[in-house]
Formats: sequence, structure tokens, C-alpha cells
Amino acid sequence: MFPLQNISDYTGYFTKPPLALAGVSPHARECTEHCKGGVLGSHITVEDGRQRRLLNVLPPTVAELFANVWAATEMLDRQQWWLARERHCPVHLLVEFDASSSANEIPAVERVSQRLSESGVEHTFALTLFRITSLKPFAVLLQRSEEVYLKEFYLTSIQALAGLERLRTVSMAVSHGTFSVEPLTACPNLKSVCIDACPDATSLESLGRLEGVRRMKLLECNILSVDFLKDCRLLVFVDVSGCRELTSLDGLSGLRNLLHVDATVCGLENILGLAGCVALKTLVVSRCAALTSLDGLAGLQNLTTVTAEGSGLENIQDLKGCVALRTLAVNRCPALTSLDGLAGLQNLTTVTAEGSGLENIRGLKGCVALETLVVNLCPALTSLDGLSGLPNLKDVRAAAGGLRNIQDLRGCTALETLDVSYSQALTSLEGLEGLPNLRVLCVYGSGVPRDVRPRLEPPTT
Repeated sequence: MFPLQNISDYTGYFTKPPLALAGVSPHARECTEHCKGGVLGSHITVEDGRQRRLLNVLPPTVAELFANVWAATEMLDRQQWWLARERHCPVHLLVEFDASSSANEIPAVERVSQRLSESGVEHTFALTLFRITSLKPFAVLLQRSEEVYLKEFYLTSIQALAGLERLRTVSMAVSHGTFSVEPLTACPNLKSVCIDACPDATSLESLGRLEGVRRMKLLECNILSVDFLKDCRLLVFVDVSGCRELTSLDGLSGLRNLLHVDATVCGLENILGLAGCVALKTLVVSRCAALTSLDGLAGLQNLTTVTAEGSGLENIQDLKGCVALRTLAVNRCPALTSLDGLAGLQNLTTVTAEGSGLENIRGLKGCVALETLVVNLCPALTSLDGLSGLPNLKDVRAAAGGLRNIQDLRGCTALETLDVSYSQALTSLEGLEGLPNLRVLCVYGSGVPRDVRPRLEPPTT
């Protein structure tokens, strides 16, 4: 007899386990539920330290399953014995409705909830509601909902969400009509709020009363400041992308748990409000044309990634002291002429400054961990001074720029790829001597004579 006592040793081989494996034993079924994708619509996950069973109650269209009570009962009968047996693991049911849902479908899901309760199975819902005009039909299901997602909706009130004790996540995307978000402030356990493309949403400042909120996304909203977030001390994630009237991040200053800020396509003139955000790891301020400096970041010792593409940056001096910085993207910043501010950052691995106004890259001296540099389309950059001797540099892209020589690549013994194509002022490959790992060299369209271009082949083993 084939031993299957340690079935978890076998399920690890499958991305999605075979359905037959779930029928071997209760233990086997539970193991398959832990695999990616789960089995029979059920998947066990661990989120925020909580283990629970995600159950897809519905197929792509609600009507296919809940056209009548018999269909709902049949679905539950297939799962109820198992859910009741494994009642130690709470169930989270993923349900979708839209404006065309019949009057029978909502009561059918309510009956599913009732039968689970009668079996002693703790359960909650994640409701996704498309194009609805009222929340009233969902009042019973909302009482057990942890997540509510409203999409392309026509609501004038979200009062039905007020006071929901289980509610942890609310997302509203593409509204048609004016409504106030203030009812959300009465949800005591709300952790994540997303307001996306809801131009007529009002009372956004009231969200500052959600002192326990951890994630706040206000996308394409009509806000002038984020001062109202100053008391949200547990915030770890803030996204205000598309808020074109927003000129500063004042209000975030001193939020000691804040890890990620995204302010793409905003009217930012400064980011001084990030001073004191000592836990900050990731900042995105791309396409902020009025932003000329990174003043506010100096000394943030946990900052690992800064993306400021297409911005008005004139310098990056304020990255001095950001000792954990690993990735910097300043592509398409025409006013940025140097990388001063990066010198000596020991953890920096990737810098991309394509299409910028760089005149020199001497600021990279001492960046001993640097692996990738992209400075394509930088016509004012005439040399690679700053790279000499960097021991981990593997990939340099400097195509279609103003390079006149590459002598500063001497000593970059880890270099594998160099692209200087269409660098018409470059006439010599002096500097590549003694680079044993160089495998890819692109010089087409450059000024290097064809007869001196080396033929690179993989080194013999």
C-alpha cells in the first residue's frame, strides 16, 4: 500500500494539485487547499497572521449557480460537510453581484450564510458589486462582510456601510453621482480605503478620523492637501496618484509606520512632509513637473526605492544619508544634470536616468554594489567618469548619447553587457581591456571604426 501519511511532501510538486488527490483522505484535501489555486474552489491562506479558507461561491455569472434554491442547496451540500468538519478554519466567501442580478440571487446567498451559521462555521464575505444603484438589497450580507468593492456604481449614499464592525476593506472605483464618504468613519475596524476616480465624492477629509486605517488610496480625487491624515498613525501605505491639485505631502510628516508613498501625476511642489517618516521604504513621485528637489528625504535610513521619472528634479542631493537605497529611477528628468548625492551609497544596485539632462555621473563614485546603470539618450553626458573600478557593475546602457570615451570602465571586472550604440562621438573602445566577463557589446551606429570592433564570444570553459 502506497503510504500517504506525509501528503504535503507530494502536493508541493504541483502548482495546482490534481483533483483526484483531494479525494485520497481529509488530510490530503486539506493539503491541496494550501497549494496555489487550491482545489474545488477552496484555498487556505494566511493573511495578517490569520488562517482562513477562501471559497469562490460563484461562477463568472451569478445566475448560473443561484438561478433557484435547488442550485444553491446543491452547491452548499457539496461543501458543507467539509466546512463543518474543518470549522476551526474560518471561511471567507468571495461573491459578485451586478445590476442585472435577479431578486432570487441575493436571498440564495443569504441562505448559504444561514446554513453555515447553523453548522457553527464562522464565515465572512468579500462582496464585489458592479453598477449598483442601492446598497439596501445587500443589507444582510453586509453585516458579515470584511471586504466591499464597488465598481462603476450609481450611488447617492453609502450609509448602509456605517457601523459595520467586520468591515476591514472598502474600495470604490468609478462613481456616477455625488455621495459622502463620511459613513465610513463609523466603521471601527476599517483598515484599507480606496477611492478611485470618484470625482463627486465629498467629505474626503473625514477619513482622517479613521485612526486605525493602514492603507489609504485616494486616486484622481479633488484634494488640495493630505493634512487630514496627520492623526492616522498606523498608516503604512498612501497612494494619492492623479490628485493634480495636491501641492505638498504635509500631514504625513512624522508618520513613523509609513512604508510606501505613491504620488504619481500630482501637482507636488515639495515633499518636505516626508521628513520624519523614518520607516519609509518606497517613494514614487513620477510625472510631478513642479517637483524640483527631494528635500524631505535626507537621512531616511530605510528608504530603498525612489522613482521620480518625468519630474522636474534639478538635483538629488537630499538622497545623502539614505544608506539603504537600492534602486533609483530618474528617467526623463531634463533638468537633472548630475547624480551628486549618491556617492558612497553602499547598497545602491540600480540607477536608471534615461533621457535625463545628465552632464556627469561622478556621483556614482564609491557605489560599490552598483550592478546596473541606464543612461541612454543623455546627449550632454560625454564620459563615464565615476564608474572606474566598481567591482559589481554588470550592465551599462549608454546608447544614443554624447559619449566620447569609455575609459572609465577600466577595472569593472564584472561587466557583462555594454550598449553604446548610436553614440556617434565615440571613436574608440579603449577601456575595455581586461574585462573577462564582457559578453555583449553593442556599438552599431557609433563612431567606432568597423575594423576595430571586437568580435565577442563566450569565454571557453
